[in-house]
Amino acid sequence: MQRLDTLDYLYWSDTEIRVSATSIVAVEGLSGIGTGKFIIKNKWGDTIITNSELFVEYAIQNYGQASFSGDSYLKKRGSLIYDTIGYIFSLNPSILNSPIRKAVTEKALRDLSCQTGILFRLSNDTLPANSYISYGNNVTNTTDKIAYTSTSVDQSCFQNPEIRFEVAVTGFEIEMNSDTQWDYDTLGNTPNNYSYYSVLIHELGHAHQLNHVLNNASELMRPTIATGQFRVFSSNFFSGTDDVISYNQNHTYNNCSYSPMIFGNPFCSTNSINEYGIEDNFKIYPNPFNYEFTIEFNTQNSDETEVVIYNIIGKIVYQSTQKNQKLITINLEELSKGTYIVAIHTNNEIVSKKLVKTN
Repeated sequence: MQRLDTLDYLYWSDTEIRVSATSIVAVEGLSGIGTGKFIIKNKWGDTIITNSELFVEYAIQNYGQASFSGDSYLKKRGSLIYDTIGYIFSLNPSILNSPIRKAVTEKALRDLSCQTGILFRLSNDTLPANSYISYGNNVTNTTDKIAYTSTSVDQSCFQNPEIRFEVAVTGFEIEMNSDTQWDYDTLGNTPNNYSYYSVLIHELGHAHQLNHVLNNASELMRPTIATGQFRVFSSNFFSGTDDVISYNQNHTYNNCSYSPMIFGNPFCSTNSINEYGIEDNFKIYPNPFNYEFTIEFNTQNSDETEVVIYNIIGKIVYQSTQKNQKLITINLEELSKGTYIVAIHTNNEIVSKKLVKTN
């Protein structure tokens, strides 16, 4: 452990010591709070190992400040802000121009928002972005880093000599590494490469103010993931997000121009993968399908329509162009069963939908 000070000692007696665990433990080449036995060492170097193991369900992000006296290190939690607006994410062109990457990115944002109640959504013409998700290698340019989240904070709100400054979380920058071989499946089918969906949910967990844990191998907030692993939400993850929300709902601060986040009304509809296969101007059926499916437009489409289908690793497996068609039937009998993304290009717009082939 590092940086334990008087603020970390919660209780001390002849038979029991309680401490607040910090988030700085070097394990697996990264930092995180882990599971294992606790070692206590006195000033003479004598040690004792606990009989029971420490099991950390979740870890909360901390932001450090040196105290006025200089002899302690204050661990401060971040406050989520922007009242009912929330954090507005823009996407870089490498995501926007890839229908499958864009769809899965939007689905990850929507799923985290709907599952936890935090206000994450995409930017539009009336909502300027305060956060950013990119696909590149500016930050993730080493072999052991496939994604990274940078958090911006403002510590200008002075509270009092003991608390000092409030930590307001003002935005995030998430980079998904463009040199990594990704799978884009979102249903839990075993990927052959790294799961883009699982890793992005992990990074959004950091934005939700969760830190790394080293308990179960399937935990979303574990600092490493292997190819072929697909991770989903867990009770430990939700315990952490509930803790973050409870803290923000009950925490008060003064001398700040920021408005605390108001939870409970997530933006669940912002997603270009339509789970139910229905859009305002067309629908796809049947979905799931066996060998073929039909795209039906509400009116006869006089414009040129391009249909592109991608597999879960982003490879194009079907492409065609149609014009003056109300019904388009596509046969994919030769493809294996699994999840696909169909991108429909028409009227200078692109709409993506998830397809499931059962045979």
